[in-house]
Amino acid sequence: MDFFITVCDNAARERCPDFPGAPQHIHWSFSDPAATTGTPDQVRRAFSGCFDALRIRVITLSSLPLDTMDKKEITNVMQRLADR
Repeated sequence: MDFFITVCDNAARERCPDFPGAPQHIHWSFSDPAATTGTPDQVRRAFSGCFDALRIRVITLSSLPLDTMDKKEITNVMQRLADR
């Protein structure tokens, strides 16, 4: 494993398990849609917005020529995605 991504702010602050190979930890911060209060439509929109944002990041990452990129280049892209 080269990388692992956390998306929950609580998980980003926790000590993660020791993974073999010392993978790079990347955090993509998302508000927890389960913490959304309001009407059912507002809650649904919160989940939908979180899903869409995560989907865009995963599609962007998976569309890269990862097999031709070194670990530093991939880390930089993942960090830029985190800043979106």
